[in-house]
Amino acid sequence: PLPYRAVQVALLALAGWLVARLGARLGLPEGGAWVAGLLFVVHPVRVDAVQRLEGRSDLLLTVFVVAGLLALFRYLECPRRGALALLALAQAGAILSSEAGWVLLPMAAVVIALRRRGDLIAPGPAARLPGEALAQGPPPATLERGGPRKTLAMLRAWTRWPGWRAPAAAALAALCGVLVLAAAARWVTLGAPGFTNARLSDDVANPLLRHPWWPARLLTPLYAAAYAGFLHFWPIRLKVDYGFDAFPVLTTAAQPALWRAAAGLAATAAAGWYWRRVPALAAGMALFFLAFLPASNLLYLNRDLFSERALTLAGTGWALVAAAAYAGLTQWVGRAHSGIVLQRALAAGVAIALLLAAGRSYRRVVAWRSTDSIWQQALHDAPASTRAWRAILDNRLGRAAAFKDMNALEEAHKMALRAIESDPRAARHYEAFAHVHLTRAALEPNPHLAVVSFGQAVRMMQRAVDLEPGSLALQESLARLLEDSAVRGSDGQGRTKAIGVWRRIVNEHPDREQAWRELHRLYMETGQRALADQLRPLFQAAHPEAPPL
Repeated sequence: PLPYRAVQVALLALAGWLVARLGARLGLPEGGAWVAGLLFVVHPVRVDAVQRLEGRSDLLLTVFVVAGLLALFRYLECPRRGALALLALAQAGAILSSEAGWVLLPMAAVVIALRRRGDLIAPGPAARLPGEALAQGPPPATLERGGPRKTLAMLRAWTRWPGWRAPAAAALAALCGVLVLAAAARWVTLGAPGFTNARLSDDVANPLLRHPWWPARLLTPLYAAAYAGFLHFWPIRLKVDYGFDAFPVLTTAAQPALWRAAAGLAATAAAGWYWRRVPALAAGMALFFLAFLPASNLLYLNRDLFSERALTLAGTGWALVAAAAYAGLTQWVGRAHSGIVLQRALAAGVAIALLLAAGRSYRRVVAWRSTDSIWQQALHDAPASTRAWRAILDNRLGRAAAFKDMNALEEAHKMALRAIESDPRAARHYEAFAHVHLTRAALEPNPHLAVVSFGQAVRMMQRAVDLEPGSLALQESLARLLEDSAVRGSDGQGRTKAIGVWRRIVNEHPDREQAWRELHRLYMETGQRALADQLRPLFQAAHPEAPPL
């Protein structure tokens, strides 16, 4: 809807303005700062966060983190309670917007380190030019090669700048305090955080759930980090879906994609080290990698293996790096004989690049005019994407069930067959085909044909379980379908088969309390009271705090 989209666009514009201000704070000239803000706004990667409502959290996270860094600059220059309160509020807003809000704390440490090193400029009449020394910075210390003498010289340098430590410590303490309070509130309201396979194993968007930590969960995030940087510099291979079957999972260290990613990351690290004295470039690289870390699946597993909207905050770091490169190149060509001509040519090239990025973004916005068109584009980009097939089928089935549209049901039937033909080993395709048959059984006026459709749904779900026996959700769906088949009369042994499925779930997932209760209920309904009595002590041993059966 238009109001929601207007809010998304307003948040994007606000984030772009804040990025421009942050670039100015990091020593970029006025033109370079505005280039950073415009690059962030018009980049095609940002379309995912703006067009989808779930991207609002990423936009809010970006706004609060960048605003927090600006508040940190203000507080370090003039330590007042108002600036410290703004910093704490920005941290609270960031952590409430997304779990990745803790990124503000290490970025604050990076900014403090840059100011401590004397690379950043305190604004005012005494320091206006890029590269000028910090107005109240530490006096230079001569660091000899010897270890003890070097340590002594560093300690002297610290003690000669007494006004630096208190504001920095207060800022970091405020950020840590907000994060501790947020963690305590989450613990009280939602319980202890956990990212176990038992709770997330049925989310098909992240195939890393089916792989061990080494090598897939370590190598794939490295490739994802390099791919994120590649998408920012060359936004041609953008996709809608980067989930299951749409993004490569690296299972060995000998894959060529890993070596290309390692070479790109090594070149980036070398460039960052060579130009580490450029504050905008150093802070931009730190912000890019720190912001990408929560979305990389390296620390913990996310719902998505890779998503463009998760790159919103990381895009601010990339914009700062690109703007710093533009500012440095402009300064370098200005020293040439025809410096003005080259500077104008460079500015024209940047303007053309911004227009091309804006045009690419506009094309994506037009292509994403509806949810169905989004997933159609995802299916075009990655024909093997099970999530795209499932989203399109759910759209057709929802329309068929809501309006009794048999044409939509026939479209869903044909798409389910095409999905199975594209990947006969994908369990989710058979599960979707089972939902098609269930919808047909619900809409079929002929009772006999409805029973036949329901039986086909049971067979499709059984095929899905055979292909993916470790899926808890598929097993539970099969058990309920088997029980319903006995009620509908399509399978007289449906309850017995359902008992077998629930028993297997209890054996494989003894922590699943609902499975115990369903098995006990079926025992009682089928008259197997002896088995029900034997089940009660086993349930109490597995769940001592749960109500008895």
